[in-house]
Amino acid sequence: MNWIALSLLSATIFSLSVLVDKYIVERLQKQFWGLPVASALIGLVFGFIFLFIAGTNFPPLLDSIIILLTGMFTLWGAVLYFKAMSEESSSIVVILFQLQPVFVLVLSWAILQEVIRSVQLVGFAIILASALILSIQREETNPKSFRLSAAFWWVLGADLFWALGSVLFKLVVTESNIWMGAALEAWGIFFGGVIAAALAPSLRLQFVEILRGNRAVLPYIAFNETLFTAGKFVLLYAILLGPVALVTVLGSTSVLFTMVAERSLAVFLPAVYRVRADARSFMARTGLVLAMLAGIWLLQA
Repeated sequence: MNWIALSLLSATIFSLSVLVDKYIVERLQKQFWGLPVASALIGLVFGFIFLFIAGTNFPPLLDSIIILLTGMFTLWGAVLYFKAMSEESSSIVVILFQLQPVFVLVLSWAILQEVIRSVQLVGFAIILASALILSIQREETNPKSFRLSAAFWWVLGADLFWALGSVLFKLVVTESNIWMGAALEAWGIFFGGVIAAALAPSLRLQFVEILRGNRAVLPYIAFNETLFTAGKFVLLYAILLGPVALVTVLGSTSVLFTMVAERSLAVFLPAVYRVRADARSFMARTGLVLAMLAGIWLLQA
């Protein structure tokens, strides 16, 4: 598969993970501060699974440290994400997260010296703008309500962590050692979780509360973290094959896939998922979907 197909596959998997995450938070576990600790523990397990596949041919020490850092950045970005969600409406947070590809575009140029062609830059802009507008429509948010609250800075911090992690991963990992890179990145998520739990005891305490009082949610959390890990591995592979900025902006199409999945669930499982829709909104979103497809076509032109 080429990097465009892998990027879209990753976006699809992440959109499913978002839906499961939403179900967990809304139906099963209202307090989500313990979820980063769960991510860290799952990262430890998958690190050993990836190591079993990769063997013991570790990269040089400096490269290994950098890969571990990319995993830590992933976890710390998640902590900032949940912090933002606790202080601001999800609509604002979702929209601001669409800025991540802009960070990647700048960092990939500064660190990797990656330069994308003019036509690809046009496709980048079309996809990013379409995803941003889709997010606004999907969350029914008035852009005039934006303000520089604390959550704004939490989101920008998360965007920066995730963007830097993607760029640094490509800096030191090659296609031939993708499994070892994935193992070290997963362990980085674990170590990042240990550090976060040490600095913010509330993360650890809420996870303990889940273990004591709501164990029924654990299979859902484990399933969702497995989905996330699968999506992350596909994303890392795509990053190695294509320009990291373009791979990241294709990840913005997860907004589209989430919208489609929500509509499907509303039809087949109305008791679980309900969404509001009207003809005007449907036509507008159809136009944005077509714009996204045009942007994807420009990326490979």
